[in-house]
Amino acid sequence: MVVFRRWSSFGDGDIPQVTDYQDPLTRLGDEESLEPLAQRIVDLLLEQPLRRFLSPETLLGHLLAACDAPLWERSLSLHASAFCQRDQERAKLRGDKLGDYLNEETKLLLRRELGEPLLLDRAFLEALVRQEAVKSILRSMVEETLQRFAQALKPGGPNGLLGGLSKGPAVALLQRMAGQIEAQIQRAAASFVSQSLEVLLGRLVHILATQETAAQLGRLRLAGFEALLELPTRSAWSLARKLPIREVLSLAPALVRHNLGREEIQAAALAEAEAFLAEEGSRSLGDLLGEKGRAHLRETARKLLPSYLKDLGAAEGVGARAARPLT
Repeated sequence: MVVFRRWSSFGDGDIPQVTDYQDPLTRLGDEESLEPLAQRIVDLLLEQPLRRFLSPETLLGHLLAACDAPLWERSLSLHASAFCQRDQERAKLRGDKLGDYLNEETKLLLRRELGEPLLLDRAFLEALVRQEAVKSILRSMVEETLQRFAQALKPGGPNGLLGGLSKGPAVALLQRMAGQIEAQIQRAAASFVSQSLEVLLGRLVHILATQETAAQLGRLRLAGFEALLELPTRSAWSLARKLPIREVLSLAPALVRHNLGREEIQAAALAEAEAFLAEEGSRSLGDLLGEKGRAHLRETARKLLPSYLKDLGAAEGVGARAARPLT
């Protein structure tokens, strides 16, 4: 039978001496004996270079497996959607705001950055105003303004600019002329809009590209951020649930598979993985985790791993395998 041996030195020499023999299952049933084993397992893992765990050749396979459609759909339906519902209920009890999720240093940094002038790119603005939808909006705004002006000039009614003159002998004449005057004003307005639209668009680009507008946009952006900080979390969840988030997330696996199926994307992913491992691959896992990470992992292993190993020793079929001689 294969045994675990505990060796010790005695006397004046360094000759190891076998002091006891124990069945593997006996050792796996003794949590006190398993704690050093658990610590050694963790130490062994921490000593391994990162290349033992990551390989550029298997990276794409791991990504594709993670985007398996049934697994993704199950995660969305069973976990993501349920989390949103549960946290919305918790947010009602907490009564917190979105600003509570940011510390003061982060808020200060974001306020400073968002409050900076937002200077719009002139080339982008020129391309934007040439869009037919933008032209249509501006044309409608100008036409509506001129039509209101025409209504103000309309002779009929006491509120019109010429309405005050519509008294006495002139009233009949002005009433006969009212329709003609209004039609002429509308034709003039339409002609003005048609001939001046490009000028108005150019002027709009100039105004939007000025430093004054940039400063106003910065202040507007900062005001929006401040309002966002004051938004209750429960209200943010209510707004989020109106968006097609689930539908968008459900497309993610197909999107990843689509791009990973492209040879140029595969080559780029492999190149980046190789570049990362060239810098970090020889470092041990313990080095990457840092002192706090190593201490946390060791403490977790000390608490959990012995009981897992004990359960392993009691598992069906393990006894027969452990009793086999090592070859």
